[in-house]
Amino acid sequence: IVDREVVDDLRAGRIRVVAAVQRLEGDRVHLADGSRLRVDAVIAATGLRPRLEPLLGDLGVLDDDGLPVTEDEEPALPGLRFVNFGMRPGLLAAAGQRARRTAAAIAREYRERDEGEGASW
Repeated sequence: IVDREVVDDLRAGRIRVVAAVQRLEGDRVHLADGSRLRVDAVIAATGLRPRLEPLLGDLGVLDDDGLPVTEDEEPALPGLRFVNFGMRPGLLAAAGQRARRTAAAIAREYRERDEGEGASW
């Protein structure tokens, strides 16, 4: 399910869809074709059978079944969160609530970081 803002951002080129991410390194994403991208965020849509091991297996953020060890508001690593893993399809209301809580946690982290750095907007 994709909301209208995401569709608008895709059409305007503010969000790019790429395939075959090989690895993440800081703010860079290495793709299978050899290219690298500098990114603000990575959103991985894995479907019903997530295969996160090739991308994240060496980071210590997955359990023995290949699922995230933390979810939602709690980051697995700084800047890395997994939202709505383990949810059964059809629980959209709960998924939306979890996504909103996670977004609020991310916004809180940014505010705290910016206050600590003395940033003003």
